[in-house]
Order: sequence, then structure tokens, then C-alpha cells
Amino acid sequence: MRDLHPFLSLFVAAATAAGCTPPVAATAGPTPGPSAVAIARAQVAIPTARVRLDPAGALDHAISPTTAADRLGGRLFQFGPGAYRLPRPTGANGLYLVLATPELTGPGTDLELSVDGAAANPTDGDPIALRSREAAPLPELGCGAALIARPPAGGPLPPARRVLAARGAADKETFAVIRPGLPAPAGEAYDEVEVPTRRIFTGEFCHVYLDALITAPAAEAEARTLGEAFDRDLYPAVTGAFGAAPDPGVDEERRIFLVVTPQVSAEGRTGTLAYFARRDQAAPDPARPSTRRSNQRDALFIDARTLTQERRPDLYAAVAHEFQHLVHFTRQAPRLSPGTSEELWLEEALATYASHVAGYTFKTSRTMYGHVAGFFARAYNYSLTDWPGNPYGNGYGPGYMFIAYLVDRFGDEFLAECAGASEVGKANLDARLRARGSSYPEAFADWAVALVNDGMYDDPSGRFAYKTLELRGDTPFGRLDGPAAIRLGPTGAHIPRRADVAYLFHVRPDPALIEPTVRATGTFQGMAIVP
Repeated sequence: MRDLHPFLSLFVAAATAAGCTPPVAATAGPTPGPSAVAIARAQVAIPTARVRLDPAGALDHAISPTTAADRLGGRLFQFGPGAYRLPRPTGANGLYLVLATPELTGPGTDLELSVDGAAANPTDGDPIALRSREAAPLPELGCGAALIARPPAGGPLPPARRVLAARGAADKETFAVIRPGLPAPAGEAYDEVEVPTRRIFTGEFCHVYLDALITAPAAEAEARTLGEAFDRDLYPAVTGAFGAAPDPGVDEERRIFLVVTPQVSAEGRTGTLAYFARRDQAAPDPARPSTRRSNQRDALFIDARTLTQERRPDLYAAVAHEFQHLVHFTRQAPRLSPGTSEELWLEEALATYASHVAGYTFKTSRTMYGHVAGFFARAYNYSLTDWPGNPYGNGYGPGYMFIAYLVDRFGDEFLAECAGASEVGKANLDARLRARGSSYPEAFADWAVALVNDGMYDDPSGRFAYKTLELRGDTPFGRLDGPAAIRLGPTGAHIPRRADVAYLFHVRPDPALIEPTVRATGTFQGMAIVP
């Protein structure tokens, strides 16, 4: 599901670790030569119980270069092509090398990385007691990728915030509902239908409209429960973190419209749980297929088929996610030049964290767990910023984990700043981070270390570990053990030249040799963690 619908953001129930689509190859780009091995062939992991770092100096071990290495802030190093000596671990468990690519500099395309003085790369019959980290399937979630659609490059955005149609909330309303995932008829921007609804709840912050064809008392009760939860939990949590919702709305109505209908998932044919449509912020234009059926409402559209008590955590996570999109868009769009919008990766990272803020985390929502477990299973395949190149065409897992790390380290004040910024993408985050004594490249590299280190070594500074989250341990949906490690030895690994990827390598020393040496053909940021 990679089609992008203009002005549409949607949340699809998806398990990035479910294995429902063929895995994306770990080595995009040129095929490795005889002296290199694809990352996927070397994928292994270390059970957490076997990892114990020395609190006296685990993060202070220097990497001694045989050629020069420029020391960055703290304990990270900028490496160029050459050879670098690693400290030999005192135990048999080996050491870890964290490699981060927040920005690509220097010539060349891909990176070849190998270690002299290390045990050989594992083979299919590797006798070492290391278990695979491919996450277990989560079949009940279904497959798909949550999409955010945006106008073509340079295309128009809805105008700055203004009242489009001053009209109250009637007891009965008909909405134009998009059915994401279905092909649009000729001449149309979307597949959509007109859905008559009736209002069954009005609270402080929302109206709930239910598809008129749904008359079951249980469904009506569950829709009212959704409205109550939105007023009590979701609205205060999201606006408290990301800034105020529009007041008044495009229709001079201060409440958000929650429209519940099975047409959101095309009556179960797609996995969409909810969506927010930017086109509803625009005046109807018969000449433009994308906006000709604008509802002129601040509205979220919600799948009625998942409106059950059992699915509340996933559905409410989706509603919080889509509500953040509404808040983010209505706050930021007036500050941007025409044709500019927030970059997909950051918009979705912030919206995914909105689910967490509302209480639907990887420990309480199966969908949120699926995003994190999928990322941890193949972290080397995920770029924070390159969504189309990621497995299943999205990066919810790394985006969620990155924003959670920034909040843990710097506090949550920057969330509202990002949502109302005049910059987009890395420039948006970089401006917020520089005001706090860091930067995007530095924070990304620090985060790569924190992903590996969390749960293994206590770092009170919060720079190289999460302060409040536990990335290792049991959850109601399965166990998390941090990102998968890649065994690295003298045969080497072929690393695609791809920005914003956090890699973790495990090096097991050869007992016959004294000091392992890393050899690299390109530029990267790295750090050694030595048990």
C-alpha cells in the first residue's frame, strides 16, 4: 500500500513484524563482492541475560585508531576510511560496535566493514548459542502500512486557517467518506461514498456521529464510550503535548467530529482504523477532484468494525494518532509557504508518539507493539527518514522510538514547538535540539547507542539510555530484547549507503588474537560498547 492520496492521513492496523509481505532485502544497492557478506546472512542476537556491562567503564572505552578518528561530542567518533583498533573485551561474550549514519559525508556509495582478530562471521550452522531475532508473527493484526498522503511536490495546500462554512452540528449529517486502499474511479481522487449518520453523543470536545445503518445498542454504547474517552483522555493528552486544537473550527464549531462507519475500512476489505483528511480543511472546488467533496469539518473518520471493547487499545491509539495529525496540520500549515508540508517521517513519528502520550504504548496496544517489534527484529533495514525504502513502506517503529528518546532526554516541551514550527523535517528537529544544546546528527548518533545500551548499562545522564522506557522485557504481546545484532567478523559486511540508520554489530574475539581491528572503506559514526 504505497499509493499516496492527496491531503489524506490514515492509520492502518499493521504488524511490521508479521511477515505478511516478503522481507525487504537487507542490502539495497550494489551486490556485495566476494569479500563481503550481506547483513541478512549475519543476523543474530545476544540474549539479554548474557550481556552485563561493567558500570565502571563500559561507555568510556576509547577506540584507538591506527588512522585518525575525529572525536565528536561525548564518546562518539567520526570515522573515515581506514583501520581502527578496538579494546579487547575481558569476557568471552564479545563487544558491540554501534554505527550510525545520521548524515552521509565523504565520497563513495556503500561501506564495507570487517574486523580482524574476530571469530568468523556465522554460517547457517553457527554453533554459538545465539538465537534468531526475527520477530514472531502477529497474524491477528493483518497487513498493510499506515499511509499519509500529501499533495504532489510543489502542489497546493489548503489555505491558511479560516471559517469555510458557519454551520452548527445537526442531529443528522451526511459525510463524504473516503475508502482508503480502494482504487479511485476514473476522474476522481479517491474511492468515496456518501454516508448518512446520526449524532449519538456530544461532549465537551467532540460530537460522535454513527453510520445510520448501524442500530445495534451495543455499537451505539461503544460509540458513546469512544466519545467519553476522547473528551476525558485523548483530547487533553494530545493537545497538552502538541498544542491547542483549532477553536473555532473551519465551520465555527469548536468540537471535533468523530464519524464512525464501516466504510472507513471499506467494510473490512482494508485494514484502515481511522483517518484524517486535509481536504476537509479546504473549500469545495468542483474543478479539483481532491477537494470537490470537502466536508468542511474538523473531522476524524473511524472504522466501526473495530469499535469493540476488545479492540479499544488499538482503535483509541489510532484516534489519538489521527487527532495529532489534525492538530499538527492546523497549527503548522499557516506558517509554511504554499506547496510546503511537514515531511512524512517526522509527521508520522510525532503522531505515533501521540498514541503513547494518550496511554497506548507498546505495552498496552498490540499495534504499537508490532511497530516496535518489527523495527527491533531488523533495525538495520530501517531508516528513520526513508519511509519508502523501509520494510512494508513505513517507519513507525524507529520514529516512535526516536521521539520517545528525545522526550526522555530533553523533556516534552519541544513536541508543541515541532507541531507549530516554520521549518520541516530535519531542520524542524535540528532547530529545537540546538536550542537545547544538541543537534539532529548528534542526537541521532546518541540514540543509536541508547537503543543498544538500554537495559544493559545504567546511564543517569540519559544520553546513552532511556530514562523512563524499558526496551527489554516481557509485554502482554511478546518479549522485547532491543534491536537485533549482526555478527561481524573478518569476512565483513556490506552496508548500503543509506542515511539515518542505526546499526548494531556484535564482535566475538578470536581467542588466538589479542586485539580486534575494524576496517572500513567509508565514513561513519561509531562507538564501542565493551562488556
